[in-house]
Amino acid sequence: MKYFKRLLLLLGIIGIAAGSYLYYFNRNVSRVDIIYTSDGNGNVLPSIDYNKEGHPKIGGLAVLGGYLSEIQVPYILTDSGDIFQGTPEGILSKGELLIDIMNVLGYSAAVAGNHDFDLGQETLKNLAGSANFPILGANILKTETGLVPGYLNSHATYNLYNLTIGLIGVTTENMKQISLKENIDGLEFPPPAQVIVNSVEQLKNTADIIVLLSHRGLEEDKELASRINGVDLILGGHSHIPVRKAIIKNNILISQPGCHFKYAGRIALYYSWSEDKVLTYRESMTPLYVQDFKSDSRIKNIIKTGMEDIGEEMTKVIGRSERRISKNLSGEERKHGELPLGNWQTDLMRKETKSDFAFQNSGGIRADIPKGDITVRNIWKLSPFGNTLVTMKLTGRQVKELLEQSAAHDYSRLQVSGLKMIYNDSMPKGKRVLNIIIKDKEGEKQEIDPEEEYKVVTNSFLSAAGDGYTLFNEGSDVKDSSLLLRDLEIEYIKKNSPISAKGEGRLINVSMDKENN
Repeated sequence: MKYFKRLLLLLGIIGIAAGSYLYYFNRNVSRVDIIYTSDGNGNVLPSIDYNKEGHPKIGGLAVLGGYLSEIQVPYILTDSGDIFQGTPEGILSKGELLIDIMNVLGYSAAVAGNHDFDLGQETLKNLAGSANFPILGANILKTETGLVPGYLNSHATYNLYNLTIGLIGVTTENMKQISLKENIDGLEFPPPAQVIVNSVEQLKNTADIIVLLSHRGLEEDKELASRINGVDLILGGHSHIPVRKAIIKNNILISQPGCHFKYAGRIALYYSWSEDKVLTYRESMTPLYVQDFKSDSRIKNIIKTGMEDIGEEMTKVIGRSERRISKNLSGEERKHGELPLGNWQTDLMRKETKSDFAFQNSGGIRADIPKGDITVRNIWKLSPFGNTLVTMKLTGRQVKELLEQSAAHDYSRLQVSGLKMIYNDSMPKGKRVLNIIIKDKEGEKQEIDPEEEYKVVTNSFLSAAGDGYTLFNEGSDVKDSSLLLRDLEIEYIKKNSPISAKGEGRLINVSMDKENN
């Protein structure tokens, strides 16, 4: 009996201690919920999840609105860039449709991503003026003054539960390699570590929690975290990766929510008033399947009105595809880097311009071609950037230099037509291309002649040294056809349906590195 009494006494002491702790915790700790998205790329409508059985529809802003309506506590809603570029709705409305919806959803802040400059600085300025929330860019600086343009902010603050949350935004410093010169003329994009330090210094006396919105990529964010202090959380973008378990570097939490509004990331930070720091956190990454959430009727109406403005042209069926042609590498393709969809595009480009070779950057291939009916919208999503076909003459030696850069994977690998590249990506840079096989006028296979001039075709982004392919600037007899790649694709599908594409061994990686297999 005495043992039972002792047990009851012990349980009572534990209960009192636990109750005291919870009382103290509740009085001294505040919870801040942050919901975050990134890389929406104009996808106001749901898309198909080909990786899940039954291929259910996922994402879109009306579904995001339904998810948000179920949250019963106050929260901060952020976006890490690339808001509108990628769909007819985003492009033809110049982003205004996206901003209108984000205003209704109650976004607290966003950072400018690289594609938010695709329609020029004036468009981004107009979007910032329409937004009910600040668009950030601490490392987006005017060359003349070294200051952030007036339509952007380096940082902002948001109040919740008597806490002040500081929000800093940075974008990739590689803008000069991945954006057209005219879109970023007069701007500099320095590495962000120092500007973050400056913003933290300005915020430290007022902000209890500091969040960095970054449009730089996951690996870049992890490296950045090791070089900065004073930031509690990095919410990133640019990599299109849903990070389901936050990464911790230098006591900084790092996460990304995927792309196209398919996921809603959520992190709850528990801030201690007495210790003036975040003690712990809880996180979730919710896939926004249409079947799981009631779509927000307000957002559906805004989308419906916006699509009426765009017209019915986008829903027209122009042809069919025998199978789904994916924009992503899979299986053995990952080792070699050859995309059937890239083969299809470059073949069209080469034949249309009667060129010897064609080159397309993999990063310019933005969406799948679905199995079955193909609509105008499908092709606008595949080729959203308004690139035209540009021809020029390059020597065989210059072509090899281009392919050396492609084999190094510096930015975006080139898809090709008219040649076969045999390479070894485990070799040092500059020595990876082992052979380039072409066909002569009689159709016989031979090695490329380094001294001979060849007619090549590429898109207007690459011809302007996009993705760092500056060698295109050395081409002679440069001619812009003014023919949009997507118009070429649409006309081909109309005349040659059903279409198909396959891998043909145009890119052969002979590396024995197991990581590539």
